[in-house]
Amino acid sequence: MSVLARDPEYDRFGPWVIEISDDDPVPPLFAGHVSEASDVILSIKVPRKVARRDAAPGMDLYDYVVQLHEQTLAIHERVHSTVRSHTVAYREIQQLRVSEHLLRGELLLDAGGAGYSLPYNTVSNDLMREVARLIRQRYLDPSATRLELPPAPSPAPLSFHFMNLLHEAQADGRSRALASQETVPLGALERGRLRRWLAKLAGQRLLESIHLCDGLELRIIDRGYTYAHRWQSLYGRRETFIPLANIRGLGWETRDDGSAELTVRTDGGEGSWAFSGDLQRVEEYVAWLERLA
Repeated sequence: MSVLARDPEYDRFGPWVIEISDDDPVPPLFAGHVSEASDVILSIKVPRKVARRDAAPGMDLYDYVVQLHEQTLAIHERVHSTVRSHTVAYREIQQLRVSEHLLRGELLLDAGGAGYSLPYNTVSNDLMREVARLIRQRYLDPSATRLELPPAPSPAPLSFHFMNLLHEAQADGRSRALASQETVPLGALERGRLRRWLAKLAGQRLLESIHLCDGLELRIIDRGYTYAHRWQSLYGRRETFIPLANIRGLGWETRDDGSAELTVRTDGGEGSWAFSGDLQRVEEYVAWLERLA
């Protein structure tokens, strides 16, 4: 009687990102592409978005293998039944974003005009945040001087969740919240009666955000969206990390309703965040960024 051979990779397959080890080796498709150099800090494999019931022994079950070296990051991507490889020097990375919304996560790297996206299931948040931490340790210029920060205003009335995130972010003793924005109904910003009534009917809100800095890196935490309607459930969180040395330009646009939009530009792209209400709370922060840019 024949005995079917077990497929260890299939047996251990699930929605989680896995650190490559002796127990969880490199997927067969990627075997000829990954490095065995001694400077590899961490290697991970990111699964395909395939339900367990639809997976089968012998399938190519992983979309990405990522290797963090001391100086470079290697991203190996499955394209049908072949592999496309990218090597990025950490110093080329202009900004990094980590997004989480329900079960959908994404680690996004902007490197001099090229973007690299690693989608993952948020059951792997801890491992992917460790990947982000290791990248952030290495993309800063080691000779950079920690800049003096402007005075920190009192934080806006944030949600309980975001107040906890603020306390966690400042636990290192170096990071300081330079600006924050609470959730505000857009109707409260409109000056005309008709426009206030229409905005209230639409139920749209400007969402909360926190802008922190430790003198080397800008860290902005938001909901992943600038605006949302009242019927939309908010479970998301996005963190954007930008080395201060990478800031190339700044936009600050004020509107008739008393709100304003801040745009931070790097060689890898740009991001925008809105503020409302008392804009004097963010004037020193914006002026400080303008001097950097």
